[in-house]
Amino acid sequence: MYFFTHLFISKVLYRHFLPEVELDRRSFSYGNIKPDLPSRSRNHHTLENCLFTVCDYSKELMEEEVTLEYLSARLGEICHYVCDFFCYYHLNEQIHNRRLHHFFYEVGLHYKLRSIWHKHKIQITSSMLEPRKDISSIILEMRKSYFSQTPCMKRDIDYALMTSVWACESILYFMKYPSGLTGGLKPAICSLLTAEGELL
Repeated sequence: MYFFTHLFISKVLYRHFLPEVELDRRSFSYGNIKPDLPSRSRNHHTLENCLFTVCDYSKELMEEEVTLEYLSARLGEICHYVCDFFCYYHLNEQIHNRRLHHFFYEVGLHYKLRSIWHKHKIQITSSMLEPRKDISSIILEMRKSYFSQTPCMKRDIDYALMTSVWACESILYFMKYPSGLTGGLKPAICSLLTAEGELL
């Protein structure tokens, strides 16, 4: 996804998490763009290249004590990779390398997201999806569902946002309840709704 799309998504997600979760806004925004910043070794952000990175980051947050700033930045990085996993031109290396098409698609995706936001607003409302410690199972399940839908930019936006929310809220849940035993209580994991229709 385009650099500024990740920044815009960080704003949408931060507003969603804000009522229930304390995050450092600047660190979360930084995390959402950090994987696109210049670095010595940078793989293309495809599922094959980066799924293990997302799993490692998720496990780290669930098992270790971290500062608010570190948590916020790491969650942002996880969101970045997850969003890329649901962007058409990040589905595999072959598609990713079609650079001109890739560039114009991601610019178009950015304006599609902004259009949905400004015309309809993006509403994230509660559903009851099971929190999972295995973040890879969330991503793989959502990819399977993603591929069952007709390809379009809205599909990319819906699945990027919804999978980011499910993954992050699962991480936060198991940070609070490491054993997962909460007397049967489940957090409200959210699904994305826009004025253009309901995804799930």
